[in-house]
Amino acid sequence: MEPVEQVRALHWMEANGLDLLAIFHSHPTGPEALSATDIAEAAYEVVQIIWSHSNPSGRTWQARGFRIENGRLLDVELEFTDG
Repeated sequence: MEPVEQVRALHWMEANGLDLLAIFHSHPTGPEALSATDIAEAAYEVVQIIWSHSNPSGRTWQARGFRIENGRLLDVELEFTDG
C-alpha cells in the first residue's frame, strides 16, 4: 500500500470509529510465515496474515496468522465464516 493511501485509510478508520485488527499480504513463493524483514518492519501491533501457496503446484492458497511479541512469532488461529 502506498504510504499516502495508508495514512488516508487510517485517518478514515479513526474518523469512523474503526480499529485496525490485522494486516495481510502474500508470499506467493514462500515462506509460509513472516520473514525477518516483515518482523523488522512491522509498525502496528495487530495480527499479521500471510497468504502463501500450500502445495508445490501453486494452485492452492492458505492463510496463516501471526502476532509478533518481543521479536518472536506466535501463531494466531484464523477462523473463516460465510457471514
